[in-house]
Amino acid sequence: MEKDVEQSQPQFDIQNFTITLQDTVDTLELWLIESDLRENGVQSSLGILRLIKQSCYMCYMEKPKSTLLAEAIDCSPPLVAKIWNGPQYQKKEIKETRLLTPSQEEASRGKMLGIIGTSVSQIATMRLLERLKLIKEKKRE
Repeated sequence: MEKDVEQSQPQFDIQNFTITLQDTVDTLELWLIESDLRENGVQSSLGILRLIKQSCYMCYMEKPKSTLLAEAIDCSPPLVAKIWNGPQYQKKEIKETRLLTPSQEEASRGKMLGIIGTSVSQIATMRLLERLKLIKEKKRE
C-alpha cells in the first residue's frame, strides 16, 4: 500500500509578516504590500523579497534589517542577502586560523628566527654603543 506524499512549500504566513514588520515599516506601506501579495498570489519567499526590494528601490519604504525580513518571511538571512545584493554576492569568511604544511611552517619559522636574530643583534649593538659612550665619558673625567 503506497502513501500519497504531498510535497509542498510551507505556506506564507501573512499575519506573522505583518506583526513582525509593523514596528519597522509604515502602516500604509505594509497594507499596500499585503494587498499586492494577496492580489498577485505571491507565496514564495523569493517573490515576497523581490516585492519588498522593489518597494524600497521606489523609495516607498526604507529597507528593514535583513534578520527582521528573514524572520517575517520565514526564510534564511543568507537568502535575503543574496536577493538584496544580487547573484554575485558571496559572504566572505574571515578565517581565524590556518593550518600550515610542514614546509610552510619551516619557512615561517626561518623568517621569525631571522627577525628575532636581527632584533637581538640590533639591541646588543645599541647596548654596546651605550657602554662605549659611558666608558669614553668616564675617561674624559
